[in-house]
Amino acid sequence: MLIPENFIMPFLLSVGITGLLVGLIIAFRPSLLANLSKRLNSRVIDLNNAQKALEKTREMDGLIVGYSRLIGVVFLVMAVIIFILAMRVNVSFPTTIAILISAFGLIFVFKPSTLANISTSLNKNVIPPSLEDSLDKEMDFDSWVVKNSKLIGAIIVVLSIIVLVLAALL
Repeated sequence: MLIPENFIMPFLLSVGITGLLVGLIIAFRPSLLANLSKRLNSRVIDLNNAQKALEKTREMDGLIVGYSRLIGVVFLVMAVIIFILAMRVNVSFPTTIAILISAFGLIFVFKPSTLANISTSLNKNVIPPSLEDSLDKEMDFDSWVVKNSKLIGAIIVVLSIIVLVLAALL
């Protein structure tokens, strides 16, 4: 066992008691939560510049289709290795994986045009422009939590009680 047995009980107790206290504070003193939120949100970290690198489109289709036969051979070799190892251990799940990898390898080797067609259909933008704007809106989660503080506090308290009961049963 990776986790020592004498660690589980104190961990569950500390999580349960902490959750119980946080839930009660959220339920009965939402102003404390609002003040903490204001203090934590006073410093804003702008991730727009970091996200720009992720939003750049990178053309990989030509590279993959260009080397499709080599990639297919690598897949087939991997499938054979997995199949041989699975036969030594006599397990069926890796055999299924080997069959799937070999199917991909055969497609890469013999039908690279199929890969190009699949890639073209998968590279389409699936988010309509009307939804794109709504996804970029900034949500005010803090005010939502303060508005629903009784419900959220009750949920946290109930979950904490469940954790404490489980800790007592161990």
